[in-house]
Amino acid sequence: VPTASRGHKFNDLTPGKKYKIRVFTVSGGLCSIAADREGRTVPAAVTDLKLQDNSIEILSFNWTKAEGECDSYEIFLYNSDKTLHDRKSGIQNLEECSFQNLTPGKMYKLVIVTHSGGLTNESSVFGRTVPAKVTRLQWVNINQTDSLLFTWTPAVGEFDSYNMSLYNPNGTVQSNKFGKKDLKECYFLGLIPGRIYHMVIVTQSGELSNKAAAEGRTAPKPPGSVSFADVTNTSLVITWL
Repeated sequence: VPTASRGHKFNDLTPGKKYKIRVFTVSGGLCSIAADREGRTVPAAVTDLKLQDNSIEILSFNWTKAEGECDSYEIFLYNSDKTLHDRKSGIQNLEECSFQNLTPGKMYKLVIVTHSGGLTNESSVFGRTVPAKVTRLQWVNINQTDSLLFTWTPAVGEFDSYNMSLYNPNGTVQSNKFGKKDLKECYFLGLIPGRIYHMVIVTQSGELSNKAAAEGRTAPKPPGSVSFADVTNTSLVITWL
């Protein structure tokens, strides 16, 4: 480099790698004693980090390992309020990780920190568990000809709301309602006597959902205007509308 230079930039190095730099001054054919320094490039972050699979209590992530050199990964799973839920460590060749026993319907943030010496880099992604469905969904027989009552035990975990739909036997929607998280029962009115209906309650959390279903039947309508006709010693006729 020219004598007026006070520095030099090296390009196209390997991420996370430790280098040793030796600097001499040259005058004619003579060289000075070397001045040695060591330096390390910043490690690369993992790439293509994404949610691979999710269920009610499990999140699975995968990624492409960081380029270059690194000592290890630190893997952090954060709750939606930014508190730490869990952490794991892994070697450079690790390309997937799963967390279990999570809260249904909850949003989490995964952060993977790449370590090389005292330097770090990171990549992150969000993932949500599938919400739980309600349990013990049942039709309560209140012996009404034009209404149905369904009850249930609320879903565990986190979710936004319920969507309750009542279907006719031919699959068309008879009624659709929305409910808050603390709702435990639902009435449907204006129904046809003696008909079987199919009720579906969907638990919604973000863009994810889960559902439970049950059937119920309205009471048949009693006959009206019952009367006797053609009464004889040994027979009679009953008529009704």
